[in-house]
Amino acid sequence: MSLERDEDDKFRAFAQLEHLHAKYTGTGHADITRHEWAVHQHRDSYASYIAHKPLLSYMAVAQNESLERVRYDMLTKMIRPCGPKPKETDLAERVKNDADRLKKAEEMIAQKKK
Repeated sequence: MSLERDEDDKFRAFAQLEHLHAKYTGTGHADITRHEWAVHQHRDSYASYIAHKPLLSYMAVAQNESLERVRYDMLTKMIRPCGPKPKETDLAERVKNDADRLKKAEEMIAQKKK
């Protein structure tokens, strides 16, 4: 009986998590890349700055620009807040590159000790 309840709890938790991902697109998932995460963070920040007029006017005064100019600049930054998406590399290639960098670092440390 408790096994069935555990399975129901897992299903309910998964359904709630799925609902959150559908409602809030920036919540991420297990396969999200660093770039995608940063894009979501930047867009959420810009949206918040634009939505809160006192914060937007503070930034406009700090930059010595008009409110609409600062709003326009933020809206244009939301298109590509972190630049172009980096090239996808194979996981095995990344692991090999990391291993090569680690080996070179160990060799440099060993040479400095001599």
